[in-house]
Order: sequence, then structure tokens, then C-alpha cells
Amino acid sequence: MAELAQRIQQATGFENLGVPFCMTVEPEVLGSRIDPGSLTCEPKIAEEAFSSCEKVVLRDVKQIVREGRIGTVVQAAHYLKKRNPDVPVIASLSGPISTAASVVTPLAFLKELRTRPAEAHRVLDYVTRLLVEYAREVVDNGADIIAIGDPTATAEILGPRIFHEFRRTLSEPTVRCGA
Repeated sequence: MAELAQRIQQATGFENLGVPFCMTVEPEVLGSRIDPGSLTCEPKIAEEAFSSCEKVVLRDVKQIVREGRIGTVVQAAHYLKKRNPDVPVIASLSGPISTAASVVTPLAFLKELRTRPAEAHRVLDYVTRLLVEYAREVVDNGADIIAIGDPTATAEILGPRIFHEFRRTLSEPTVRCGA
């Protein structure tokens, strides 16, 4: 992963190095089955781990962050920073809505945001705690920037009411990785 990031940076002239290259790292450690893809097709969720929010089993996020490909991403960030101390290393994480919708069947998760908000928010809190721990690990090991992509967190997908609810929540103080 680090070598590929290095070669992309060299070939394109980008002023940074980025890892990982897909949005399946987080759902995989949370139990979803991943199709690894091929040279012509990127990795994707083959099957979500849970059919509803109430079925999500909460595990210790400090343990989960040491599983699966998260360790590979952490090692890649460390290696890239060590070899390129003056080049920003960017670690890309999936946002909480997209991750939750990759762990719980997406339609069920989105429906439960409206019909069972307490259960859906329990899952979002769990996923967010994992993402914060993941961010801390990768920053502690060389990443300069955390980029969060959350393509499911749009008003078109969530609906205006829920989107604005989250927007209000996000304007409140947030947890910082260095805190």
C-alpha cells in the first residue's frame, strides 16, 4: 500500500501521499463481508454484517482498531512518513453514516434513522468511536491529515429533516484526535 501510494505521488506530482484506497476497511473490521475486487473493479461490500440496528453487537473499539486492514493502513502511514518526512501523509476514513450503512443493510439503516432513531444513533455512536480510535492510531503513526469521505451523508439520501438534524449536531464542539 505504501509503495503504491509513493508511486502514485511520483507519477502524478501530487504534493501528498494518501492511504488507503477504498471504503471497505472500516466495515470489514465491524463484520461485513468484503468482495476484494480485481484489477478492473474496486473492493466492495458483499454482505453487511447486520440486518438491522438492533442486531448490531457492540465490541471494544480499542481492540477492533487492531484488527483487519486497519493495521496495514497504520503501517503504511508510518512507512510513508518515515521515508518522506516533508510530504503530507493523508489517511482517508469513511464517515460514520456511510460506515454504518455498510455494516447494517443500507435500506434498513436509513429507515431506522426515522423509525428507530435511538437504535440507529447507538450504531452511529459505536461507529464514530471506532473512527476516532482509527484516526488516533493513524495520526500517532505518521498521518498528517485525516480526510473523511461520507457519500451517504447527503440530504438527497438522508432526507432534509435528518440531514439538518445532523448538520445541527455537527456545529457543536467535536472530539479532537490530539485531545
